[in-house]
Amino acid sequence: MEIVARAAAETLEGEAVRAAALRDGRVGRSVALRRVPAGEPVLDAAEAALLADVAACVTVARGGWHAVAARIGPAGEPEGTVAIARTSPFSAEERDLLAYLCEQANVSAGNVARHAALQQAEAHMRHRAFHDPLTGLANRALFAERVDRAVARQPHTAWCWR
Repeated sequence: MEIVARAAAETLEGEAVRAAALRDGRVGRSVALRRVPAGEPVLDAAEAALLADVAACVTVARGGWHAVAARIGPAGEPEGTVAIARTSPFSAEERDLLAYLCEQANVSAGNVARHAALQQAEAHMRHRAFHDPLTGLANRALFAERVDRAVARQPHTAWCWR
């Protein structure tokens, strides 16, 4: 979320920027990347409006400040928000850009989770291939593989049997 927030802040020229992780539909851990006290109330309002709406991105204006907030994750179960505030209004293209960046962050997060699950499944299958399911002890295949590996590490010398 921080990476997306930093990229969006740079692109959209945000004066106040915040990324927040959500827990149970509420803002949990929040990280202020650019903190401007005057912009905090409009960031709060933008995050609240986003959580109350099913839209991927919302804009709010208060006290001369304008904010745009977008969710990371699906509408029913968002994982986080990115909110940016500045003194000039956001265009529709800027709002769409933030929504797109957050959508891509969600895709990337899903890919990371799938990769971790794949690694865990591979480790489980490797264990099942080399261990007895009843006792959990190493089997003949693991023994043969380790012997092959040990022999391959040794320098080739001539064996002489007398």
